[in-house]
Order: sequence, then C-alpha cells, then structure tokens
Amino acid sequence: RFRNVTGVQTCALPIYMNRDDLFSAAVLGEEFCRSDSRSIKATTAATYAIRSYAMLLAKGEGEGRSKEDLESDRARLRSLAKFIESTWPDDPAADLARQMQGWVSARERNYVDAIAHFERVSPGYADRTRSLYQLADALLQAGKDANTKSQGPTFEQRATAALQLIPDLDAQADSGTIGAFFAAKQVLGGLYYRNKQFDQLEKLSDSLLARANTLDEKSKGEHKPNAQILNYYGRFGKANAALEKSDYAAAQAMALPVIQMAKDAAVQEYFNQLKEKDPAIIQIGRAHV
Repeated sequence: RFRNVTGVQTCALPIYMNRDDLFSAAVLGEEFCRSDSRSIKATTAATYAIRSYAMLLAKGEGEGRSKEDLESDRARLRSLAKFIESTWPDDPAADLARQMQGWVSARERNYVDAIAHFERVSPGYADRTRSLYQLADALLQAGKDANTKSQGPTFEQRATAALQLIPDLDAQADSGTIGAFFAAKQVLGGLYYRNKQFDQLEKLSDSLLARANTLDEKSKGEHKPNAQILNYYGRFGKANAALEKSDYAAAQAMALPVIQMAKDAAVQEYFNQLKEKDPAIIQIGRAHV
C-alpha cells in the first residue's frame, strides 16, 4: 500500500495513531524502517509500527475477534520485531521488540517463550518497570504448569527477583508506569506474605506508603489503599507468627495498634476504601482481636 515512503511522510505516524488508524501507522512505519534502515528516523518509525501492531492485536481481542483472525497481525508483529532486533540490537527499539514478542507469547500462554523474550530486555530500557512486571507474571504462570521445569531457582524465586529489580518511580513517571509499579509491588508483597517474609513485607509496604504520599491526589487515592493493605498484612502476619509460637503478648502488641488505627474516626473513610478493596483484611483483624 505504501511505496517509496519518505522521512517526511513518517511525521504522519503519530497523527495516524491519534486518529486510531493503527493499520496505516503500522504499515507505513514498517515500510519505511525496512526500506531505509540507515535513516536517523528508521528506529522511530519502527517503534511506531510495532506499537501500532500491538494495539491492533489488543483492540481485536477486545472486540472478540478469533485467534485465527488475528494471526496475520501477530505474524507481522513478530516479523518486524525480529527485523528490529537484528538490525539495531543495541537500540531501545530492540528492547521494545523483545518486550512486544514476550507480550504476544504470554497472551498465547506460551510462557516459556515469553520469559525468554522478557529476559533479554536490557537493564537500561525505559519501560523497565512494565517489562519486569510482565516477566514476573510469565514466570508465575509458568510455575503453575507441573510439566514446565525451571532451570536453577524456582519460577517463584525468579519472579520475586524480577519484581525486586523494578526501579523506583521517577518524577516524570506517567500514570501507566505508576500503575504497573504499584501492581508489581503488590504481587511482590503477596509473595512475601505467602513465604512468611513479614519483615520484608512491612519494609516494602512502608516504602510504598511513602511513595504514594508523593503522588498527586488522584494517583494517591488510587494506589495508597493498596499499599495500606500490604501494611496490614505485614503487621497481622507478624502477629500471627507470634500466635503460632503462643506468644500472645507479642501478638496483641503487634495487632492492636493497627486495629485501633482503623477505628479512628479520622481514618474511617480511608479504611472503608481499604475494606472495599480487600474485605478479607477485616476478617484477619477480627481473628487477631
């Protein structure tokens, strides 16, 4: 459809995407980056193209289109990703290509393949937060399959390590990155709780609460309750460990301050948000009372 695409024409790529003409953005960007790979605009065109293919796939899935119906878009994305990796292996576009291949494989539930792609993403990648979160999710999903074996550490251990590598938010983080950051740390907190690593969980929740307090009011309202949930689980987990050792005084000392805080009229509205997000936390509190 697009022949002899020029660098000037690639300026239209964001316009196509903003108009939701993802097919044009994908095909135009791919045609240019393949035909003029030495251009300084080639990697930018490639980035627009592969993102557009991914958005086409997500949109098609959201519309209920079958896997077979979307196979051509999936094949184009994979083909372009391989071209990007082989042509500019050290460019940020190559890391995006690796991430997109992992994303496609994960959606096909081919978690071993997804893991291999995500693990090749370089440490300096701009979307490191999301790619590590995706890696951890693929590892945890792979761990549910009894026929899939992990080399060396378990899948859960590898997922924990990936989540621990997620960098702190910077001042320029967008809402998507912020959401991925807190969601990933929530998963990490769940792993700590499952493995009774309550000190690590409490430390994590304290850092997340401090980070949430630096966000704008809308983002704070969205993410702070999740951080508070982890804080409750960490404190009650430590109290439960004390109960298992019949150290009732220590269990009471750990649990009651949290319960009293929840009863404070000044935090009732906030605690109601917490209950809505995770009612189980109330049952845990009552058990310790």
